[in-house]
Amino acid sequence: MPRGCLILIAVVVLLFLGLPFVFNFLVDYLWFDSQHLSSVYTTRVSVQGLVFVIALIIAAAFLLINLQLARRGSVPSQLFPCQALTVSSNQFRAIVWGVAIIFGIFFAIGSSGNWVNVLLFLTARSF
Repeated sequence: MPRGCLILIAVVVLLFLGLPFVFNFLVDYLWFDSQHLSSVYTTRVSVQGLVFVIALIIAAAFLLINLQLARRGSVPSQLFPCQALTVSSNQFRAIVWGVAIIFGIFFAIGSSGNWVNVLLFLTARSF
């Protein structure tokens, strides 16, 4: 399949998956703005995004470190006599980064739902 077709398919899939999120964001923002509460919505979205990014970084770093340590102790240079590994070091590194980022995104999606708890913690006042 030509490279141009793959790029076109990827763009169509991204638009198909991304446009509902964009429209949902826009409708919610316009509603909050019509109620003169746009600052409430932007605070919610910014805190949710911040929690997502922090959780992604923590989860991906944790997975990267663990996968690198696991590889260092478990993969011999030769599987059997006269047989070399078929996955190069660069390919393995790319696979590890991909796995860490994908699982980090899943973890971050789940964690971003706790934006209320984070906001309550950050704005807590003593009584």
